[in-house]
Amino acid sequence: MVRGGLFLLVVGVIWMMGEGSANAQYGYQRYRPATPVLSPYLGLTASNNGALPNYFAFVRPLEAAQQTIREENRVFSQQRKELIIQRNQLQQLQTEFGQSVAAPTGQAGWFRTQGRQSGFKNTSHYYQRWQR
Repeated sequence: MVRGGLFLLVVGVIWMMGEGSANAQYGYQRYRPATPVLSPYLGLTASNNGALPNYFAFVRPLEAAQQTIREENRVFSQQRKELIIQRNQLQQLQTEFGQSVAAPTGQAGWFRTQGRQSGFKNTSHYYQRWQR
């Protein structure tokens, strides 16, 4: 009995190590379908010793989770489309103003004026000067 358990343990460890190396060897991920492969109604056949019937314990929460995931994916797609539109508008405005690459703050911007330059902590305009 001990010999069979030890054999199964060794086989399991070798299998786990081989699975990781095979995934890294080929460099691709497993196929993940967009929709669930198994129906949530398979939970109706599960043994349940709880207070709720199987439908409310297993099926309904899975359906609610799937609906939430679908809604989140829809919102994500909508936000991605809006970001693409805003990026295109920004690129269009940058080409109109002749600024293809964003410059550092205060450099070559449309807001920079070539007027009077003030220095840091220059308090000359705060205090009134005495007339002599």
